[in-house]
Amino acid sequence: MIPVLHTATPTKGIHLYLPDHVYHRHDDFGLSSSLARRLWWSGITPRQFRYEQLYGSPDTDALEFGRAVHSIGLGSGPLVVELDFRDWKTNLAKQKRLEHRLAGQIPLLPGSFAKAKAMAAAVRAHPALMPLLARGWAEASFYSPDPATGLMLRTRPDWLHPTDDDEEVDVVDLKTTDNADPGEFAWSVLRYGYHLQRDWYTRVITALGLRVRRFLFAAVDKHPPHVVSVSELHPGDRDDFIDAAQENRRAIDLYDRCLRSDDWPAHGDGIHRIHLPRTSNRRFRR
Repeated sequence: MIPVLHTATPTKGIHLYLPDHVYHRHDDFGLSSSLARRLWWSGITPRQFRYEQLYGSPDTDALEFGRAVHSIGLGSGPLVVELDFRDWKTNLAKQKRLEHRLAGQIPLLPGSFAKAKAMAAAVRAHPALMPLLARGWAEASFYSPDPATGLMLRTRPDWLHPTDDDEEVDVVDLKTTDNADPGEFAWSVLRYGYHLQRDWYTRVITALGLRVRRFLFAAVDKHPPHVVSVSELHPGDRDDFIDAAQENRRAIDLYDRCLRSDDWPAHGDGIHRIHLPRTSNRRFRR
């Protein structure tokens, strides 16, 4: 039996029905995998990270569209609405788009709305995903403190499928991509740190008494006919799992140090001596 909490605000434990806007309204309560990867894996400095954390950063159209596919495909998250405009260039279109965003919704143009629905339908029709998506929860929230630092860690899997005895769960993480080929998607895993995400989710869920049987990436192609692949990291690649755990450990420790000292470094105060990259020495020669 999964021990479920029913609270209006995040606390340590498992929340199966915590609304999306509540989860994100309390972004300061708990370090998530996406925040940790942004701090440690994306290449920005801690100072830039902190600025984004305090003041926010504008969503790109790609991120907003990805969330729309999640919401339609998994039946949870912000409401996705279709607005009947040719584009967002007119003042009226801009105004309506802003109104829906301020209401916590995802406004899409007709073409993008139809595309998001088609991608969501392709995900739900995949033979490996159909039985998993037939039973479970979308965007359950998990909160568990890190034993070493005391920092609250959190995660919100796209889909959680319990086994018959409720002792194990399968995690499904939905990704929109330009190429759903499993071999190509492996590069996306490395580029965006999805292997760190897998370790993070497993770490937090396991700490709350559940066992993760499988962690599956469901990649859906943005281009018609929106083919889908379902992949998991090869269980024999133990070094990759160890590396992911170590990278997450470094991210947690860095965040903890910065938070405790209120010191978020950038590129240093000194002067750097740099070498030209060897692959580009002749690029600008005439």
